[in-house]
Formats: sequence, C-alpha cells, structure tokens
Amino acid sequence: MIELADLFEVAYQIAYQGLIAATFAVVGFTYVTWRRMNKDVRRARMFILADRFDRFLLAFTLAFLVLTAVFLGLADVVVVPLVVSEFATIFFLVAIFYATLELFFVAHPRALKRLRSRRSTSSASEGNADFSRAGGMRDDDK
Repeated sequence: MIELADLFEVAYQIAYQGLIAATFAVVGFTYVTWRRMNKDVRRARMFILADRFDRFLLAFTLAFLVLTAVFLGLADVVVVPLVVSEFATIFFLVAIFYATLELFFVAHPRALKRLRSRRSTSSASEGNADFSRAGGMRDDDK
C-alpha cells in the first residue's frame, strides 16, 4: 500500500517533470513558428507586441536572479535549507514557463484571442441558458 507522503512525492515529481516538458514543447513550437514567419511580419509583431517582450525579459531576469542567489548562497558554504532551494527551483521553472508563454503569444496572437473568445462565449451561453430558464414562462404560469 502506498503511503500518502509517497503519493504526494510521486505527484510532485510528475508535476515537476511535466512543467519542464511543457516548457520545452512551447519553446520548440514557438521557435519553429517564429523561424517560418516572414521577416516583415516578425518585425511588425516585435514592434506591436513590445509589452509582451518586456514581460518576457522581466520574468527571465527574475528567474535567473533567484537561481543565482541560491547558487551564490551554496558557493559561500551557507547552509541553504532544502525548502528554500526547492522554492527557488520551482520559481525559476515557473518564471521561465511564463516567459515562454509570452513569446508564444507574440508568435501566435490568435491563440490568445481564441482562448478568450471561448471563455466569453461559454459564459455568455451559460448566462443565456440561466435567463431562459429563469425568465421564461412555464406552462403552468399561462
């Protein structure tokens, strides 16, 4: 029988490795798409979506800043608790994944629009369904 602590450890490892694999997949897909894009379109997207590049650079910088601080702490023979180093590693991976998503949405701005439109149409259809149920007349009200 698997203990609960072992189950959490397995779930943590799967999530950790899944985050690394997802980052790799998004970076690879974005790179291939970016390279296949017309040079003029690339320049235009870089100019128009400059805010996304700013967020990318900020996330990337913060990720490496945290990782560097932990490495310097380890190099100075300071005892860094395991929780701090694990948090720094997770923060690094999440920040890099966020930065990667920002680049993905520069290369694929329509993907974000599709995601937003799906959310708005699903919430609108749910609202319409609630309205028709609540506001409509029932047969016994006639």
